[in-house]
Amino acid sequence: MPTRYDLQRYKKTYSFIRRAPVLRYILEDIVTIESAEASFNGSDTLIYTFTKTFLSAPFVTATPLGSSANFNVFVTAVSNVSVTISASSPNSDKVNIHAIETV
Repeated sequence: MPTRYDLQRYKKTYSFIRRAPVLRYILEDIVTIESAEASFNGSDTLIYTFTKTFLSAPFVTATPLGSSANFNVFVTAVSNVSVTISASSPNSDKVNIHAIETV
């Protein structure tokens, strides 16, 4: 069952005149989310293959994992089956990967 949200009431503003509600229905079945952890294994490029099925290329976020991770990561290529992540220097640290697709 869809959930109804009033987008005008997300922030607390107490104006003199109340605005008309802007209603949106959000279905739980239209979002595909995958979260994973992968290692570079001494390289500066990582290719991760998704385990879930995406209809199109998802939005991908990559962040280095750990307190000693002193390098930058960035997404270089995304398709509906895999993502390519590069690092600023070769290392053996891990990276968190979050892929989100909305229909």
